[in-house]
Amino acid sequence: QYEELLERGAIDPHLARESIRDIENQMKALIRLPTRLAIPETARIVSELPLFRGLGEDDLDELASITKEDVFESGAELMREGEEGDCAFVIARGAVQVVKGDGKDEEILDVVGGGEIVGEMALLTGATRVATVRAATVVVVGRVSRDDLLRVVSERAGLRERVWQSFAAHNLDNFCRTDRRFRTMDYDARHAWIAAARVPTELGPGDTLVTGEAAYLYLVAGELEVDGTPHRAPQILEVAPTHRYDATTEARVVLLPEIPSS
Repeated sequence: QYEELLERGAIDPHLARESIRDIENQMKALIRLPTRLAIPETARIVSELPLFRGLGEDDLDELASITKEDVFESGAELMREGEEGDCAFVIARGAVQVVKGDGKDEEILDVVGGGEIVGEMALLTGATRVATVRAATVVVVGRVSRDDLLRVVSERAGLRERVWQSFAAHNLDNFCRTDRRFRTMDYDARHAWIAAARVPTELGPGDTLVTGEAAYLYLVAGELEVDGTPHRAPQILEVAPTHRYDATTEARVVLLPEIPSS
């Protein structure tokens, strides 16, 4: 299947070969494991995800308790671009393709293997899927539904904010690595900057954001109007004291200080 995609030019040749080699090595290693060995415990898989790295052991146990195992055959779609998101998937075994477009316009953006999560934006925001995720092999996943997560966080004081904080930091890190303004920051500088950020601020429609002495804001979820100009998550905006920042939907915003000088 990957060789066919390579021939069609649907994926960069170097990336394709590297992805194929990595996934084949992972699958060969799994095949060599004793057949009596169970799939890694959900708690361990979840605890190792960068998305949830900031959570405590009790929080991770709660997340593990609502993660349901599922299996998809090769070629099956886990989610479809444009659909409303209602869950995320933790990949336990196998690999999936992240795809934009359809038919002749289809473009493979990434190949994701075991130990990764896809569709996480839906967990907290219910956001529309921005890409299709398709099984590239037989895939074993842990499914975490938005409804289950919202139920659990409503029952545990502080868990909702801890999940949001971890989620925002993870997505901000990913965003910084792709934004030309921040790509020159090394790992330590980037993570020190993110660590200095304020806890995500929750806004309702019509609320005005108080930016204080912040130099930047990261719009994690929702929409803001800046002096009447709409902005939709995710994006990083420079803060100006003379500007007015009004939420037009439910939104989450992280306020950031000046970038440390190198």
